[in-house]
Amino acid sequence: MKKITIITLALGIIFIIGGCAKHELNAYEDENLTENTKELTEEIAFTKVEIPKSVTTLERLRREDPRAYEQEMMKMARPEKDSLLTAEITPKTIPNNYVVQLSCVKDISNLDNSIKKLEEYGYHSKVSRRESGGCVYFRLRLDGKFSKKEAKEMGEKVKDQILDITDYLVLKVN
Repeated sequence: MKKITIITLALGIIFIIGGCAKHELNAYEDENLTENTKELTEEIAFTKVEIPKSVTTLERLRREDPRAYEQEMMKMARPEKDSLLTAEITPKTIPNNYVVQLSCVKDISNLDNSIKKLEEYGYHSKVSRRESGGCVYFRLRLDGKFSKKEAKEMGEKVKDQILDITDYLVLKVN
């Protein structure tokens, strides 16, 4: 078992240094190696794709085509991630499907002062129109969607900072 491991490691090093597995494979086949060793060299030849480019190949690439060299170095520095692995590591995100409604009035001109105050404090807001029971209502909401906790915090913060806003609603939206 140790001999097979040593032969495998030796062949792997030769392939990495040589840069071309086919030439080494042909040379070893010509030397009347045992069947087990031939099988191992064939396996190594098939896995050649997984072996990173040798230093000599990279150096030649750097001299001949600097742009391709940069791209190759970027690939080596930032290997592609396995989607299954990243799915396990990535924490589950909390859905942001809540809005903060600050006011609901029948006359849109009543919202002008509140909108100006919100802008002064750096809040982005939007006004939406809704018909209900034959009446038209204008709703003033903070722009964006939040988690339930964030929406409550934002509502309290706005209520404390702006005197025109006396209450708020946290509403779930689709």
